[in-house]
Amino acid sequence: MIQFESKLEQRVLFLYLARPDIWDVWEQPPSVTYRDERGAIRQHVIDFLVTLRCGRKLAVAVKPLKRAQRSAFLSELQAIRRQLAKDVADDLVLVTDRDFTKEEALNAERYLSIRRGYGPDDLSRVASVLKSKPLPGTVRGLVDLLGGGSAAYRSIYVAIYADLLWVDRTRLIDLNTAIRAGVHA
Repeated sequence: MIQFESKLEQRVLFLYLARPDIWDVWEQPPSVTYRDERGAIRQHVIDFLVTLRCGRKLAVAVKPLKRAQRSAFLSELQAIRRQLAKDVADDLVLVTDRDFTKEEALNAERYLSIRRGYGPDDLSRVASVLKSKPLPGTVRGLVDLLGGGSAAYRSIYVAIYADLLWVDRTRLIDLNTAIRAGVHA
């Protein structure tokens, strides 16, 4: 079960879960203890503890930009970052609503939903078409080359997040989205 305290946290969670370099995401891990600028001992609950496949751990604070820009909050984060134990996380990062688009988060959410029913054939279908035919300019064109239907659309989404295809993920992915070969094509 995945928990989050706000729509912003939910969106950030989807973005992290859709990244291939992420090994694990722990929501609301135990709080960390730090001393504030006046020397008082405080507790802070990290929103996410993200473990990358390389083993690096990131403590993630998620806040709306307006709240994050407050000097008291920035001072708190700086104190936590300086005192963060390496066995907890290697770094503390702040993610705000300005670091991504709503469409980007929706694309990630859709991908996660599609991925649940993913089979190895989904990606190989796209790869075989890319080897044999020129890539059409839109998702719709590739859906047609793959024989149409929801299975073709699902295969394209999986291929996008596997970097076999490239689209602008900051904009909503639909049938009219422009595509090109990705990094791993």
